[in-house]
Amino acid sequence: MIDIEPLLAPTESMPPAGVDLEYDPAFLAFEALARGNPERQFEALAEPTAWPDVLEESQALLAKSKDLRIAVVYVRAAARVHGLAGFHAGLSLLTGLFERYWDTLYPPLDADDDNDPVSRVNALAPLADAYTPFAEAETLLHDLRETEVCRARGERLTVRDILIAQGRLAAAEGASAATPARVEGMLADALAHDRDIFAAGIDLPRAVQALAAAMTERLGAARSPLIDKMMDTARCVATQLRAAAQPAAATSPASALTATPASAPRMAARPGELATREDAIALLDAVCAFLERTEPAHPAPLLIRRARGWLGKDFLSVMQDLAPDSLTQIHLIAGTKRQ
Repeated sequence: MIDIEPLLAPTESMPPAGVDLEYDPAFLAFEALARGNPERQFEALAEPTAWPDVLEESQALLAKSKDLRIAVVYVRAAARVHGLAGFHAGLSLLTGLFERYWDTLYPPLDADDDNDPVSRVNALAPLADAYTPFAEAETLLHDLRETEVCRARGERLTVRDILIAQGRLAAAEGASAATPARVEGMLADALAHDRDIFAAGIDLPRAVQALAAAMTERLGAARSPLIDKMMDTARCVATQLRAAAQPAAATSPASALTATPASAPRMAARPGELATREDAIALLDAVCAFLERTEPAHPAPLLIRRARGWLGKDFLSVMQDLAPDSLTQIHLIAGTKRQ
């Protein structure tokens, strides 16, 4: 994964967060560079955004100013240059800025309005699932979907390709739809060349959740960008990558000793679906962990964990735990004897 600690280090000038660059010529030039050439965007020869240059400039500016506007552009540029590892690094950068520099971060809080964070809310608007109907390409969700997962067989595989193969997105008109076989084959080829290539993608849901928690804690749920679709996309990708990274382990001699017997065949699941009881248990644990982080006073985790303990038990065993006083009546109705 990409090390973002240098970008989170305090600035040398006016530490820890540096100076406000809003009207600095370098910042204005940076914004123009990131926009590309909007006057020619509908022309056949429109110049594409020079993302490597944007990435380099964003890193230079973050050394001078801890600014959410710069960080959001960094996410976009890093994703275009470094793929999923770059998008993951960008989300982690935003989370780190929230956690370490909230009081001194740019744009500043409105001191004349009880430190209202409206300028920061506006700076984070591209994170939202629904930005404007006319600027879908300006959202980080769009950037995530266009992000490269790997290159194999002379082609690039994007997040959008994975979502199309999973049936979650439709292919563009006139374009050939990515198939599960193509996606799985390209992932296998990429994995054969680099065993760690999918680390950032597999960890992406955690990075999205960490950013969501950091924003909610400081902005409140009502003012934080809604990133549910980004989370759904991250989970779909992570599931696909995790499945691609596991076949070798699943067919190893050690796993053969614990293979599911023929009398209880395991059904193959599409990415995102549950195939075994263990999958269901892991999902219940994840739900509990999420609720304990986001709604610590909610009783749902207690009830979910109790229900989790009933998996694998028969009806009478569950009733013994749930309502032991009812067993006599149950045996009477069923015509069975209590053990």
